[in-house]
Amino acid sequence: MSGGKEKEVSLVEAVKGRYLILRELFPEKEFYIRELANKIEIDDSNLSRYIIRLEEDGLVTTKKVPRKQGKPLKYVRLTAPGRNIINSIIEAAKTPPEQLEPADPENFELYLKMMGPDEDEDVRQMASEELVILCRDYDVTSNYTILPFLIEKMEDSEYKHILPNLLHALLGIIRNTGNEKTHKRIRSNLKKTLKDLIGQPSETSPEREARIRYTSLEVLTALSDGEETYTELVGLLCSLIEEAAPFAQAARRLILSKHPDKKNEMRRTLFKMLANPDEDLKRRVEDHIRELRK
Repeated sequence: MSGGKEKEVSLVEAVKGRYLILRELFPEKEFYIRELANKIEIDDSNLSRYIIRLEEDGLVTTKKVPRKQGKPLKYVRLTAPGRNIINSIIEAAKTPPEQLEPADPENFELYLKMMGPDEDEDVRQMASEELVILCRDYDVTSNYTILPFLIEKMEDSEYKHILPNLLHALLGIIRNTGNEKTHKRIRSNLKKTLKDLIGQPSETSPEREARIRYTSLEVLTALSDGEETYTELVGLLCSLIEEAAPFAQAARRLILSKHPDKKNEMRRTLFKMLANPDEDLKRRVEDHIRELRK
């Protein structure tokens, strides 16, 4: 294979695997590394590695800006080729669904294989990113290996480093299929795991922990279909408010997006928490109640 062809393949894979970075920079935005990491919820070390690859492929450019104190800030922005590629993807997304080519089933099997027990963490990370994109963009329930794989690996300690991506892939499956049997299967297999992930802080970075816990709540909320599950979600919300979880406000809005008719009921439930003598907790609860009164 010629050198030019290898470069072409590298560009395609870089765009697919690093889409979040490129999309956030489009069309003329510029961020320093920590700022960009916070926006797309990727830890600094992974983001720096991704940007090195993207810069090698000519899709982004970086510069260092000196500061009076501390290390220089490293800024990143798209190159012209990077802008052209992202613009092409955006335009392609406007194509009517019936005109899109179906996903190649072989891709799913490839990414699952690349997340196998014999692969290193970097390979698993990259493959899980690709799986998220496919599960987000297509209904993959016709492939009978994906869902069992996700259910199994979410509870496997060897796969904790890609747990956020496994959760996002699962969320994509839920959103792309209205099949109640599929939803019921996920609920029956992962309900306890999801509740544990939401309610129990893990030994990881604060940003990654918040991402895992909130995405778990997204999955559980997407599966919510009745009074019982709503009551469970509100119970989890109360726990998040009590511990001053940084995403409690977002959690409240998320639950109401699925249960908009429960706004007054939620307000009354939270009102009962004002009986707690903890003044800081009272202030947090009052903030939620004020928002629910709007």
